[in-house]
Amino acid sequence: MVGVPGKYKGCETCRLRRVKCDNQRPHCRKCLDGGRACAGYERETVFIIGTLEDQGRCSSHPPRVVKSGGGSSSRSSSSNNGGSGSKKKAAAAAGSGVGGRGRGRGRGATPTPTSRRGVEDGGGEIVFVPEGAEAKPAWDDLVEVVYQGTGYRLQVAGLRTDLNGVVRGDHLAWDGDGGGVVSVPGYRAMDVQPGMVGEEDFWLAAQCLVHVAAPGEGLEGAEGVCLFLYEHNNCSYFSNQPHWKDPSAQTNAVRRLGPEYFRSFPAHHFFVRVYRPNAIMTALLNRTPTFLAEPQWLSTPFEAHPKSPLDRLLDILAVLPSLLARADRVLGQEHTLTRRLMAQDLMNNCLDLEVEMARWYTALQQNPSTSGGGGGGQPQPLFWLSDPSSTAATGEQPSFPNPLTFQTTHAALALSYYWTALVLFYPALWRLYFAAVIEPVTVFDTAATSSFTPHGGDLPVPTRLQTLDPMRYSLPKVREAAVDACRALDFLVIGAVDGSGGSSGWVQPDLLWHSLFVVSRFYGELGGEMMQAAAGIGGLMGPGGGGIELLWCERFRERLVERGREMREVVLGRRWVDVASF
Repeated sequence: MVGVPGKYKGCETCRLRRVKCDNQRPHCRKCLDGGRACAGYERETVFIIGTLEDQGRCSSHPPRVVKSGGGSSSRSSSSNNGGSGSKKKAAAAAGSGVGGRGRGRGRGATPTPTSRRGVEDGGGEIVFVPEGAEAKPAWDDLVEVVYQGTGYRLQVAGLRTDLNGVVRGDHLAWDGDGGGVVSVPGYRAMDVQPGMVGEEDFWLAAQCLVHVAAPGEGLEGAEGVCLFLYEHNNCSYFSNQPHWKDPSAQTNAVRRLGPEYFRSFPAHHFFVRVYRPNAIMTALLNRTPTFLAEPQWLSTPFEAHPKSPLDRLLDILAVLPSLLARADRVLGQEHTLTRRLMAQDLMNNCLDLEVEMARWYTALQQNPSTSGGGGGGQPQPLFWLSDPSSTAATGEQPSFPNPLTFQTTHAALALSYYWTALVLFYPALWRLYFAAVIEPVTVFDTAATSSFTPHGGDLPVPTRLQTLDPMRYSLPKVREAAVDACRALDFLVIGAVDGSGGSSGWVQPDLLWHSLFVVSRFYGELGGEMMQAAAGIGGLMGPGGGGIELLWCERFRERLVERGREMREVVLGRRWVDVASF
C-alpha cells in the first residue's frame, strides 16, 4: 500500500494531531502559525508481506493466535515449525557445547570448531567450562568439563606429531564405549632450523582429543586428558599489509579466524598453549615480525580467561622479533651518520623493551604461579640449588652442574623462555651500542653531517646512552643466561614435583625444542671466529669454549626424545574422543 499526497490528505503533523490541514505547500499555514514544524506531505511506502510460515500474518502486525479444537492447532504448529525449531535447539546446544556457553554471536560468543563429531554423531552433549565456574588461565593444567551431567577434570597436554600419519578409530565420539583408539606415528626429534625468511608463512595444524579416565586409572589428580596433537613448520613471515589485502592472512587459518575465535575452550587453550608459544619462538629464531604483536591479538583472546605470567612474558617477546629485524637492517648499512642516528633510535626502543622484561621478572617474584592474580607480600625465590642427595635418591644423574629447583613447572618454562630471549637479545644490544656510540663514521652523508655537526663538532650521543654500561650485554652475561636456560630445561625434563603438588614431568615437552636450539647454537659458536672477534674487545671471552655444554645439549636432546616417546605411549594406550581440529 502506497500513500500518495493529495489535496485533502493533509500534512503529517496535522494527521498525527487529528486536525484539519489547509494543504498549503510546501508547509501548511496552520503548523507555521502554531509554531510547529510541518512534517510535509511525503508518504512512507509500506509493504505488507505475508508468508505461509506466518499463516498469512502481516510482518508489521502482532502474531496471530490460531485456536482450534482438541489442541490440534498447537500440535500442527509445532510440527510445521518442528524442523526449524529442532534445528534452532540443536544450534543452541552446539553453541553451548565445545564453545562453552552458547551466547550467540555477540560479545563472548565462541564459534564452533571445525570438528565436533561427539555432538554431530548423536552422542551426549559436551559442555566445557560450565556456567558459574571461575575462569582460569589456559596454562592451568586442569580444565573442567561436564558430560551428561557428570563433571570431569582433564589434564591439558600437547604432543607434536605428523598429522598425516595419525590413524583414528572408526567412531571417535562420546558413546557407551568411551571413544576409539588412535594410532600416532613414532616420535622424532624436532628439526628446529630458521626457515627461509619471506618464502613461507608460519602454519600450525592441530587436533584436539579427549580421554575420560576409567575408575582407578590414576592420572594424578585428573579424571581425563585433553590432548592437542599438532605439527608446524619453521618459517615465519609477516606482511605489513592489512589482513584483507595480505594473501598470507588468507592461508593462515589462525589469522583468518580472527582473535575473537580464540576466547573460549578449546580454541583458547589451543591458541595460548600451542599456537602462540610456537609462533613467537619461531619468529624469534627467524628474526621476523609476527602479527601476534598487534593489540587485538594481545587482548581479545583473553577477554574470558585471565593471563598468566607466561602469557604476559609472551606479550613482551612478541615485539622482540621486529626489533631484531630492524637491528639486522641497521647494522648491515655503511658507517654513516644516518646509520648512527638510526642505531641510537633503535637502541632506545630496545632499552624500553629491556625495562619491560625486567619489570616482568620482578612481578614474577611476587607471583610465580599461573593464576594471574596479584602477588602481594614479600618477594619469593623463583628457584634454588637442588639437593644432590635427593637427586641421587631418585636415580637421576644431573648432567648440568649446579642444577636448580623451581617453584613450579610453569615458572621454569617461563624463565627458560626469558633466558632464551636474553641469549638472542643481548648480542644485538651489544652491537647496537657500538654502532650508536663507539664506531666511527667513515662514510659521510653531507646532508646529515651538516645538519647535526654544523661547526665540525663531535657527533651527538643521547644522555641515556652516555650513562649506559655496555658490559651488561657482554659475552659473559649472555653465557650466564644460556646456563640458566639449560638448568630450567633440565628441571622440566627431569620431572621434579613442583611446589604446588602438581604432577611430575612436563606435559608439553615440544615447547622446549626452540630453547634447546638457541643454547646449542650459542655454545656451538662460542669457540668460533665470530665469538673470538667479539670477545677480543676487552678480553670478554669466558673460560672454556662451550664443549662441555655442547655435550649436555646432546644428552638433553636424547632425554627430550625419550620424554616424547613416553607421551606417545600414553596416547596409544587410551581411548579418545575427537573434539575439534584447527
